[in-house]
Amino acid sequence: MGLVTSPGESTILIVRKDIVSWCRPVEALEQVVVSGGAGVSIEIFSEIPPLSDEPGLAGDVLNLLIAAGMVCRLLPASAFKGFKTAVYHQQSPDLVSRSLAADLLADQEQPYALEKMLSRVQQVQDISRAMEVILYCLELDSGSVSRGELDLSRIETDEPSPKLFSSELGTSLVAESLRQQAESRLGLAQQLLVLQHILLDCSATARVPPGVLDSILSTFLPRTTVMVHCYNVLSWLCQVPACTPPSSIQELGLRQLAVLRLSDKSTHITYTNRKDKNTSLLELFLNGPGRLVRGVVGECRGEDCWALALSPMINMTAQLLWPRCATPTFLNFLLRSSQHAIVQNYCRMLSTWCEWHPYARKFLLGVAHLNMGEEEKALDLFISGAGGIPQDQFLTQDLLELQGSTPADLTVEYFLKVVSLLEQFPCPDLVISLTETARAVTPQDHKERATLAYILFSYHLKLGHNEDAYAAMMSNPDLSRRKDSLRQFLVTLFDRGELSQLASYPYTDMIDDVESIIESRARSADLSVNNYYDFLYSFHVSKENFRKAAQVMYECGTRLGVELCNFDGLKKQVHAYLSCINCLYLVNKKYQWLIKPCSTPSSSPKRFLGGEEKMEEVENLGMEVVELESIKRELVLSQARLKLTVIAGTTQGNLPASPGLTPAETVGFLTTSNLYISAIQICEEFSLPLTGVIEALASRAVRIANARPQEKSAAWSWLAENRPGGVDIQGDCAVTATWNLLEHLVTSKEKATQTVLHRVTVERLFSLGCALPPWLVFGYKKRDCAELIRLYHGQGNLEPATDLALEYLEAVLGQGGEYFGLEHSLQANKRPAWVPWTVLDRLLIELSENSNIPAFAKCLKRLDAGVEKYLSVVDRVSRDMLVCSG
Repeated sequence: MGLVTSPGESTILIVRKDIVSWCRPVEALEQVVVSGGAGVSIEIFSEIPPLSDEPGLAGDVLNLLIAAGMVCRLLPASAFKGFKTAVYHQQSPDLVSRSLAADLLADQEQPYALEKMLSRVQQVQDISRAMEVILYCLELDSGSVSRGELDLSRIETDEPSPKLFSSELGTSLVAESLRQQAESRLGLAQQLLVLQHILLDCSATARVPPGVLDSILSTFLPRTTVMVHCYNVLSWLCQVPACTPPSSIQELGLRQLAVLRLSDKSTHITYTNRKDKNTSLLELFLNGPGRLVRGVVGECRGEDCWALALSPMINMTAQLLWPRCATPTFLNFLLRSSQHAIVQNYCRMLSTWCEWHPYARKFLLGVAHLNMGEEEKALDLFISGAGGIPQDQFLTQDLLELQGSTPADLTVEYFLKVVSLLEQFPCPDLVISLTETARAVTPQDHKERATLAYILFSYHLKLGHNEDAYAAMMSNPDLSRRKDSLRQFLVTLFDRGELSQLASYPYTDMIDDVESIIESRARSADLSVNNYYDFLYSFHVSKENFRKAAQVMYECGTRLGVELCNFDGLKKQVHAYLSCINCLYLVNKKYQWLIKPCSTPSSSPKRFLGGEEKMEEVENLGMEVVELESIKRELVLSQARLKLTVIAGTTQGNLPASPGLTPAETVGFLTTSNLYISAIQICEEFSLPLTGVIEALASRAVRIANARPQEKSAAWSWLAENRPGGVDIQGDCAVTATWNLLEHLVTSKEKATQTVLHRVTVERLFSLGCALPPWLVFGYKKRDCAELIRLYHGQGNLEPATDLALEYLEAVLGQGGEYFGLEHSLQANKRPAWVPWTVLDRLLIELSENSNIPAFAKCLKRLDAGVEKYLSVVDRVSRDMLVCSG
């Protein structure tokens, strides 16, 4: 072992084999405590202003300190260790010291030592004043840092901080020196407290004046008890080890500071990466905000920093850690240190006695509980902490930096910051509880009530509390936020599929907003998964607003026809149009119409095809009125396209069913697919000629009559799709059923005074070389016999034409007129009869020119005879008519 000194400094090192010890300077009070007063005179107090000028008072203080040291020697070493442990576990120092004093007085083994201690007390001339001086020296409340007179944050400049005691060794020296000083002062406070109880119990023996006893009982005993508490906390802070939190915890802490919108406060904390080094909380503090003390002390270049700088650094650091310090540096450090277990213990140790900034500690403890997974405890503490606003300056200004002109503003900002803090953790129920508390204490006219209502709405909605979310939304005084909340409410319940509950709310004055929001979502969402239109439809129907319901479904059907061109889209379109028509039937006939925007032109409204700008004013496309009948036509077209798509799925692959198909094109596809009834329906709805459909069916009837048995059997599949009036076509076989279908369509769809369908059927059958079925000839004879004769004649069928002409002449003469639709025969008292002489003349000429053919010669003879007979009857009837008229 050896001693090492530093040239020019008072530094002394004791070097041993495995360790190096540093001899530090100690203050007078600590020197007396450590030495027990042995070899100490009043000269030691020469630098203490109250004592240096009054030797008598200095002697009283020295004697009182020696008496307190004698108390320590009278008690076993474990007594004061147990004293410290008991206070750590929140036992009252007053009770513990009273018990120790009672034990000491009851001890009969050292009567002379007790008398010696009391005799030392008797040497004190003014106990009250000496006790006051000692407590003044122990109390760190009077320091410039502790009183808040020296603002350390203003010491910081852009220049690098002084490096005095900034190394790892220097920091540990300062920390250990402070720990030793705190331990010495804690021991002195404990000894002084026991001594006070001994003086109270032995006042007669020690000849203590009654006034002094009253002062001890009313003043010095409570103050000393507080000193024991304070130094017990300070000693614990100097020894408690600090753990290096994981990077995730550090990042979480930074996020929390960010949401609290707190400034740096010069509290940057650097953790050691050495696994073999245990860093105490005090060393962590000295490397963080405690480094500001070095800026006050300075560099001490060329001076004895060991003697001049160490003691001030220890003293100012102790003041920063002092529980009654007016500077919030240490609390800000604890808030940012992520040492949550230490914070909990620190707040526990101060909870029973410390009346300084209690609400700030509640907030600090709440943050610690929050990070330790005890959210319910944290919530209670946060709510309790709100009671300190605005009177607790540590909480209001230093920790949270709240801004506001009134206590209500500060309180609301406090709750908003705490809500932001809670939002960093998975505890939405606690956010709701805290927000409800905040709303309860916020004035009705406060601007932040809208924010609180929105927070409450958001978390109720997140947890599925739809009723509470709706109530919070409707109570929001800010209309814009209420509308934002409504949009979020609607979208969320849509995504969850809670449509019935969504439609059940009254929405009071927000009905228009509901419609606008859902319509906007419906128009922007994918139609393949879009149920917004369905909800709007049911919503309007439940409100008995059938026109709006019809408008919604018509818009849906129109979009489906353009954007979803597949089988599912066609089915949805048909359903939409059906719903639209049903709703329009429920309104007054005067209002059975809808409005839709005019379709956009295919060309640019501003430029020509070549790119030149149009000079004339662009016309507004305006709106288009859509009546019920138009919607019905669109429904028929959609149903036909749907049926076409179903048939195409099994027969022709991907048959075009796009919205670009015109009604005429749709009829063509339907006819090709053998859907004749649907084709006829489209033609009737859109006023298209039926001739194409009838010709196609006639051709199909002829082909199927000549088809193979397999094809005839397959014909039943498409015949089943052609059910006029929902009734199956009768027929023993497919051929008969096809002809029956043709007969039904020709006879039922031909207008009374027209023969268009009959003519095209006859022409198509003639072109295919097929004989005319009896029903066709029978019907044609009734409608226009002359035209049928002309068709026979045109096809070269002179014999049938002759027979038909002769039948018609006989009918005019009175035999079989009912078969030709004649109301009466050729009679004098009836209207004149008409005979198609042009047709008969052409037929006679054709027969005359081909009279070389025996069959035609016979036809010519028969027709001539028939005409002669008719003419003779006409002559007689004409004469009778003249007689009757004369």
